[in-house]
Amino acid sequence: MFMHPQIAFVGAEMIAPAIAPALAPVPRPIAAPQGGIAAGALVETGSGWLPVESLQPGMAVQTWDGGLAPIRAITTRWLLPVGAEATMIHLPGGVLGLCSDLWLAPDQLILLESAAAAEVLGHPLALVRAGALVGSLGITRQRQSAPRQIITPVFAQAEVVFANTGARILCPGAEGPAIAAPAVGGQAMGQGGYLDLLDDDRAQALAGLIEAGALKTRDLCPAA
Repeated sequence: MFMHPQIAFVGAEMIAPAIAPALAPVPRPIAAPQGGIAAGALVETGSGWLPVESLQPGMAVQTWDGGLAPIRAITTRWLLPVGAEATMIHLPGGVLGLCSDLWLAPDQLILLESAAAAEVLGHPLALVRAGALVGSLGITRQRQSAPRQIITPVFAQAEVVFANTGARILCPGAEGPAIAAPAVGGQAMGQGGYLDLLDDDRAQALAGLIEAGALKTRDLCPAA
């Protein structure tokens, strides 16, 4: 469970490959994006790894901060293969610790942890949209040729859950704002104890650094 009941995001400064900027984030509320996990993904529960489409209210799910949290509700929608918006984000197995391929809605928020983020942001954690990772790490946006079921577990408060082993998926909370990113117990955060929500440009830059294996600030700077 997240530590702060009041929920807000922090916008980090622009990530640039040549520099590691100082941050001066100001917590700000943000509207909940319409995310979701495609049917077929496995989510870690108190009873082991189960298909996301089999989850039910009341079931306990393993969360990132080390505890089990009961599902308050399940929202389900269908993405129909009609129009320009009929796309999903494909994350191939082996990327970001995934044991197998994962499909997410473009606006689903993912929690990334990397040494590159630590060097640029001052801490290793950042939230990004799944759609912002397209073009790096083998992640692609693909049109859907058949209806696809998209599921979102809802908890009392926003929680980060595990999907396909390595993906850390931010799920909404029923109490207060629908999407949240405050500090999690025992984890390093940005200024004020809040995670950084990166806009798409900054998320793409960070994904590029992760893909390139840039682990130190000096790796982000051009040679003299």
